[in-house]
Amino acid sequence: MAKEVRNENFNLDEEILAPYTHLTRIRGKEFREQLVRSFNYWLKVPEIQFKNAIDIMTMLHNATLLFDDIQDSSLTRRGLPAAHCVYGVPLTLNAGSQMILKCISKASELVPSREGDNDGYVLEDITEGKFTLPVIYTMKTPEGPQVLSILFNIVDTNISHQFVV
Repeated sequence: MAKEVRNENFNLDEEILAPYTHLTRIRGKEFREQLVRSFNYWLKVPEIQFKNAIDIMTMLHNATLLFDDIQDSSLTRRGLPAAHCVYGVPLTLNAGSQMILKCISKASELVPSREGDNDGYVLEDITEGKFTLPVIYTMKTPEGPQVLSILFNIVDTNISHQFVV
């Protein structure tokens, strides 16, 4: 995910998330939170996990509202100008995507990882533009070693080096 880059007058995370912050200035009806709280009457999820789940759900919902307003060409949301009307479509898409990745990261912290499991690197790979996700899952198949051998051979050839960025 984007690391916070700071200098005197610039905070990259704040700039990227400005459309999301704009949207969250006015709270919604919070129907989802009330519904989840009612289910927790029976489920009895520990408070810290419950709060994290509510936060993730709220962030994810708000992030998808950014996309929804663009798709529907909405001019307002919750009585304010829609975020894409204020900040533009590209920045609003980036903010929504960034928040979804933050939700995935936060959700992955709720579930204990299995020892030796490489899946924890998936989010880092996606945000850094790497191509290891298919390789990780291919290695779990019987054909995994053969595929890995082919990939190493491709990388070792001079022709492939000119196409690698």
